[in-house]
Amino acid sequence: DIEMGHRNNPNGSSAFAMDVDSLRKDVHSVDKLLACIFESNEDIKGANSANAMKEMRGKLMGHLDDLHRLAKQMEKKFDALVLTNAAQRRAGSADDQNRAAMILHLEDDLGEVMRNFQGLRAQMEADHRQVIETRYFTISGEKATADAIDRIIASEVAASPLHEALEEQGRGPVMEVVAEIEERRDTMMEMRRRLISVHQVLLGIARPVAVEATTTQPPPLPLRLQSNHHEAAPPLQMHLRNNNNNNNNNNVKVGGLNDYERETRKQAYIAIVIALVVNVCIVVALLNSERSLEN
Repeated sequence: DIEMGHRNNPNGSSAFAMDVDSLRKDVHSVDKLLACIFESNEDIKGANSANAMKEMRGKLMGHLDDLHRLAKQMEKKFDALVLTNAAQRRAGSADDQNRAAMILHLEDDLGEVMRNFQGLRAQMEADHRQVIETRYFTISGEKATADAIDRIIASEVAASPLHEALEEQGRGPVMEVVAEIEERRDTMMEMRRRLISVHQVLLGIARPVAVEATTTQPPPLPLRLQSNHHEAAPPLQMHLRNNNNNNNNNNVKVGGLNDYERETRKQAYIAIVIALVVNVCIVVALLNSERSLEN
């Protein structure tokens, strides 16, 4: 990691710009990782057996672990940038204004990262719920309600609606489908835990996103990131928009709030409080720095 915030050389502004560029590269790497996560999720979504899903599951979890490590690295770098800016402030100077502009630009980029992440997170949840609904219909002949899907995800077979299907249809015809649903359930639970961990890190470095990702269908996602790299964005944005349009055209509705949505809404409220506290602390630190410079 680049240690920022402790440079006192004459080229402080140049070093600050290099640190900003380093963080921009991390933002670009997040963009690529989100595209990889999307592709892995698409593979798992299309799996039609428990064994096939197990093979793909490790790849997805590896991408999520990489995303968590990168988010932690970005958090460390951004915190160091804020401290460096506070230590080098000269109110009204050109350098001061340039650093403030760079940080503001970074905040926009990090806010975009949060929106992309939240949209993908909601899309992944909606995708797997829809697959479970389809599989349930296959073995029961009935459309699963939102509550039934929640119980399938939260419970073992004996305590879920799948138990009734096993009793009515017999174990032979439906065991393979049930095994796939069980593997998908385990994948969703593990995926949720990792996504929540990443979300908690991103809350510390990105401005909170309005509760736009709390619906079961995610909003259209712009993946254009403001950076020094002008490569074409991965096809994640187009896929998510197409999936969203297809869901709307087919009138697919998941139903009421599930565990994921309640957790997302709760964290959005927490994010707003955290952001307010952080902003107040930064303002107080900057005011104290200005007073010390004036004295």
